[in-house]
Amino acid sequence: MSVSLANAKTMAQRGGVIGIWPSKFNFNDPRAYVEALGEAVAMVGEDHVAFGSDMDGLAPAHTMMNNYNGMREIVNLMLASNMPETTVRKVAGQNYARLIKTVMQGRTG
Repeated sequence: MSVSLANAKTMAQRGGVIGIWPSKFNFNDPRAYVEALGEAVAMVGEDHVAFGSDMDGLAPAHTMMNNYNGMREIVNLMLASNMPETTVRKVAGQNYARLIKTVMQGRTG
């Protein structure tokens, strides 16, 4: 994580979600990425971890996949690693959806 563990825990305590980028800067291959997702879940909880969503900011040589279709492989690897399906669903999209819904319900105007 580029975010300190203390800051990640603070974000989680406030209902936030920490997105982990699938970048080659941090992970050698998709399995290492899945391992990091699992470690993040263990540190801050399954309700506060998600796929990093800003791959468009990375050059193709620096990401493990060319587009978001590659996330299916990550989901399959997560399931193959015996991560519970409920956790996989949260990390793969439900956590962001919950966060966006919360933010949109709290907006004014």
